[in-house]
Amino acid sequence: MRLSAVFTRLIVFIAAAFLSVAAAQTTVSVVEERSVLAVQETLVDQGYEWATVLGDGLQVILEGEAPTEAVRFRAISAAGGMVDASRVIDNLSVADRRSSPHPSSRSKSCVTMRAYH
Repeated sequence: MRLSAVFTRLIVFIAAAFLSVAAAQTTVSVVEERSVLAVQETLVDQGYEWATVLGDGLQVILEGEAPTEAVRFRAISAAGGMVDASRVIDNLSVADRRSSPHPSSRSKSCVTMRAYH
């Protein structure tokens, strides 16, 4: 009889462990899905349709090609407003970095200094 009491406790413990794992996986899936939907809706509402949102656990990954660096930063900030900013992973690129001249290719102006006595 003593063996059946130990066996019953072991079965209950194993069942509780499986239920805990299932509950944790369900919770992570729900949080991930809601986070991705919230960020995606915010980006679309603010006009950032070029960005895609992926979920990986508690992280939200932004991908796509932003037209400018400023727009890229605003999209990241908008996503950070919906979920904790430390959870936002930036995989965005900027479309046209070549349109602005590189500092070394700009024409250099020559300044003449005169000393008046």
